[in-house]
Amino acid sequence: MAEQVQATLDQMVEPLQDLQQRNVFTPAEIHAIVERRRDYEYMLRRRNVRKVDCLKYVDDEVKLEQLRELRIRKIQREAREALQKLPREEREKQAQKMIKKHIGDRHVLQHIHSLWTRIFRKFRADQDLYLQYADFLKQQGAHGKLSQLYASVLAIFPRESAWWIRAASHEFFTNNNVQAARVMLQRGIRVNPKSNDLWVQSFVLELHFVQKIHGRRQLLELPKASKEDDDIYKLARLVHDNAILSAEDDGAVGLLMWQHCEYFPHTNELQQHILQALRKRCSDKPQAWIAMARCSLQSPSQSLEQNETNDDDNEEDGNSSESDHDEENVEIPLPPPKKKQKLEAKKESVLVILNEAIQSIPTSEMYVESVRFLRGIPMTESRRKLIEKIFANASAQDKVTVELLLEHVDFLEGSDQTKQALKKLRKYTANNKVSDARVWTRWAKIVFPNPEAATVLSKALKVIPMASSDHYMTVLLQLLGTMMALKRHNDYWALWEQVLLLAPGCQGLVDDATLFGIKSIADGCLQFLTHISSLKLLSDVRKIYEAVLFQSSMMDRMDESNAHLFKSFVETAIEHERLGSDDNSSKKQRISRILDVALRKFQNFVDLADDLRQKREDALYG
Repeated sequence: MAEQVQATLDQMVEPLQDLQQRNVFTPAEIHAIVERRRDYEYMLRRRNVRKVDCLKYVDDEVKLEQLRELRIRKIQREAREALQKLPREEREKQAQKMIKKHIGDRHVLQHIHSLWTRIFRKFRADQDLYLQYADFLKQQGAHGKLSQLYASVLAIFPRESAWWIRAASHEFFTNNNVQAARVMLQRGIRVNPKSNDLWVQSFVLELHFVQKIHGRRQLLELPKASKEDDDIYKLARLVHDNAILSAEDDGAVGLLMWQHCEYFPHTNELQQHILQALRKRCSDKPQAWIAMARCSLQSPSQSLEQNETNDDDNEEDGNSSESDHDEENVEIPLPPPKKKQKLEAKKESVLVILNEAIQSIPTSEMYVESVRFLRGIPMTESRRKLIEKIFANASAQDKVTVELLLEHVDFLEGSDQTKQALKKLRKYTANNKVSDARVWTRWAKIVFPNPEAATVLSKALKVIPMASSDHYMTVLLQLLGTMMALKRHNDYWALWEQVLLLAPGCQGLVDDATLFGIKSIADGCLQFLTHISSLKLLSDVRKIYEAVLFQSSMMDRMDESNAHLFKSFVETAIEHERLGSDDNSSKKQRISRILDVALRKFQNFVDLADDLRQKREDALYG
């Protein structure tokens, strides 16, 4: 290993000497650079290389390059000032020397590129590293190397749509090569024919290209091409037609393409083409009907309607100016303006579409999607009646699912019909064995702070099988939170023991089924420890943190989402040990034991582990 490190450092001698001779760096700084690189080279040649060491090496080299650029600019500025005092011939000779490129100027950047190459050999499957290198190349303006990087990454991750999109975007917006961008997306689609993202981006590329053509024609003051001469949206329409044939189209692709058309002018006919395709090919898919309903709210012919209403308003203004003098005191009821009529018709067209949808596809999924869409737009009496009709149809056809039940409960609560919402929940849970935690937590949330909330959640634990670990754990944590809120101290520990027993096999809560702010298992542990510590019982506090740290394996599966919560848990335990009544030696021993275990648990989280290591040193030697 030492010979390899020394061979690598030997290759740096000439460029570093060049930088020293030109007074960019002092001899002491060159020595410091070499020593730092030697340490990092040994780290990169370990058996188990850490990614954090590699990134730290790269970061230090980037900072070194920034310092070199600043000093080169300073040297050049001083040299230009000195040249002004020399004769003309001598000034030209010295200026030629300044233009000459030196080996030291390229050295640091070349070293950074070689470092990234070595990192990729060791962490070939880490996409985050490729993203960081791509960002660095963009900052440096190294477009050629960026193209090479995209080619290498696509050879490794051909199934990742995001990389094909990045490469096509680089070709179009940076290299100004629309043909290469098209080829890139076409290759990505050939490898991933079911990728909705690639089809949508290919469609958007054509819209950007048309917009660029429009801009060129305006700058060159050329006449606009007629439809007969130049159908500029032909390629975009072709991409759309192929997308609905090849992609996993449930209406989402057409909807996304329609939405992107809104950001580009002169796309009304293209939007109408998309809507027609949605109705023709996706009439058996709920998402397609929702897409058509959403599109009907934002009619693509809005600009034409505005022109018509403007003309109508002008005519009405002209007529009124003549008649005002004749009939000043006569009030004549006027019909509603055409603009309002059209807007009302557009709003009611949503109801027509959704009525047709629930008749064509009388399924639970269609009912749920229709209700969610209607509740997401401004409510009117006609829309309210349609929502009630959907719920009635689902109940009559025995197609009430958990999703539809929760939508119905939300709708009733929003209409101040809490008793009706509770009635629906009681009836559904009485007739069905409900193992979905969201139903029970919603019920408990409605009745809280009534003690009935604890009864509801206790009943849920009897109904939900332990095999549904996430749902069971959700209700268990919410019941623990309920007991803490109701201050039922005698019921704490039995629930807490169940949490400890089941936590290692659970992933977390179901969606957002939270009632008392407990968002995860780690959060539940922290809240329970905080609550018990407020009772000033150090023995109970020790019982909790010892169970989590020393007896349970739940912290062995930490990720970034809950690592900070577990760190707060450890800090809370340490703080209460520090405030305890034991002598100093006992306190230090207990705190040291807590931190020793915590450091082993946090070994994959460098920043958190460093903070805990500092706390350990302060506790022992501070």
